[in-house]
Amino acid sequence: DEQGADEANSSGFQHDNTNKFYKGTDPGLGLSSDKNYDTESNFIQQEWTNVNQSTSQATVASGTTVTLSSGTWPVNCVNGRLSFDGGSTWFGIDVRDSDSQLTLNSSAADGDFDYIIRLSEFHSGVIQLNYFGTSSLDQSATATSGSYGLGHSSVNIWKAQTFTAGISGNLTKIQIKLNKTGSPNDNLEFRIQSTSGGVASGVDLSSIESLSSSSLTGSFVFYDVNFSTPANVTSGTKYAIVMNRTGGVDSSNYYNVEAGTCPNAEWYNGSANPPTSGGSGDSIFNTFVGGNNSAYEYVSICDIESQKVVTSAWSDINSGSVTETLNSQNAYYWLVFDPTSGFGAGTEVKIFNPTNSVWRVIAKKNGAVWEYNNDSSNNATYSGTAATVNDMLHAVSQAISTQAGNRMTGTNLAAITDTEWEETGGWSTAVNSVVRGITLYSNDFSQNPSVSQYRLNFDSERGAMDLRSKTYDPGFIPSEGYLWLRIEHSDSDGPGTFYVSGNGGTDWTVAPMVQQGLPLSGDIRIYRGTVDVNSQASGQDLRCRYQSSQGKDQFLHSWGLQAKS
Repeated sequence: DEQGADEANSSGFQHDNTNKFYKGTDPGLGLSSDKNYDTESNFIQQEWTNVNQSTSQATVASGTTVTLSSGTWPVNCVNGRLSFDGGSTWFGIDVRDSDSQLTLNSSAADGDFDYIIRLSEFHSGVIQLNYFGTSSLDQSATATSGSYGLGHSSVNIWKAQTFTAGISGNLTKIQIKLNKTGSPNDNLEFRIQSTSGGVASGVDLSSIESLSSSSLTGSFVFYDVNFSTPANVTSGTKYAIVMNRTGGVDSSNYYNVEAGTCPNAEWYNGSANPPTSGGSGDSIFNTFVGGNNSAYEYVSICDIESQKVVTSAWSDINSGSVTETLNSQNAYYWLVFDPTSGFGAGTEVKIFNPTNSVWRVIAKKNGAVWEYNNDSSNNATYSGTAATVNDMLHAVSQAISTQAGNRMTGTNLAAITDTEWEETGGWSTAVNSVVRGITLYSNDFSQNPSVSQYRLNFDSERGAMDLRSKTYDPGFIPSEGYLWLRIEHSDSDGPGTFYVSGNGGTDWTVAPMVQQGLPLSGDIRIYRGTVDVNSQASGQDLRCRYQSSQGKDQFLHSWGLQAKS
């Protein structure tokens, strides 16, 4: 009963005051385990390290040029990130000039360094291939009302808006809010230029991109302009977004740029002053900076081993889901059930193949070698091929890039049913931990897939109970204990485990329990046991302890304890 229980030192129990028994914590239904991508510290990422030379192999000269003293740079490292100090400061890789030389997108300190190259990054709660940040605009001018029509006169065809970059990187996209009046049959043309004297200099820093008249409407709408060759911009420097109407001028068929609250909209028509014809005003431009997109590269990331989710108390997995923004690109998902220590020999990476509805190993560590599954089917067949780079993330990326049967999308993951989660090769109650992984892919540097959350929905089992009695001091040092209990359980569950301590809980000895007679009503049974505590350290203060098993419906109604010296 409650008088005999030391609840302060017990754990994992619930007391049913109506029926007067103790039990493990009730199962939890509809629970979720979320993996959020908000810090790099809990994950391993696909990267290249200084494997060519043990120390100081990368030499930085003139701030942005990095040269290897031996070996070669990875062929697909362009648009990745490089760190010289173990990962606290990252530089974007703009150009792979040669096997031994790179150009960075911002200056690093000159010197000789070890290096790390990484292809993915975390930003604002997502894992993604590169950072698209909104460049802040110069706040020095005041916006006015109205709109300006591009094409009202033969004088003011070229227009430009200047802005001051808020961050350094490659300017890959702008958004402009505009409409068309009438039916112009030409296009709008955009480019990024440097500035001179506060106006566009005429020197293009980006590719020239167009918006077709047929893609525009008669309403003010934001349109994306993606630069196939981005403009490299430096924080604090002023640049110009230049817009041109490519065809002839027609006062009845033209384009309008909406006025709004975007400050410092400096129109350029050959002077530093806004044009006067056709109205005046400030356009709304948003600019996006981000130059480290790993286009055409499958890039993987997963939990570090210490961050694996413990599933020993789960009774099943009901479903899975992800929160992703694909931007017309790709994100693939995979799992490791019960990874070996350090993702060592025997570790298997799995997906649920949606075509044949089977669990499939897509990569595994076979002895000392990481392999990927090169089987072209959609079934559970495994055909191991040594990965080009001998580590887990490269093996997984190679598996997903090589065979479509190794790919599981977020849609595929969400479609796995409760039953399918526990089919052969999948999750089971014997699985004690799960690691979640993501592989991102983009074939367009202006479109960036990202993932913010990877969720597994599960039900838990009944919790294990560790119930301890209060201490009894019979005034002597006990040598033997006698105990009995009244407990309710099914035949398959067994009675759990009883212990006795003769020194107040410093040492515990298992008390073998024997059922006395037939069960009482239902599954209520009486057990009796005897235990020798002479092997324990000398002491007194007799007490007992009951431990149930995880997931078992065991209800302890009462227990008693006696001892002799």
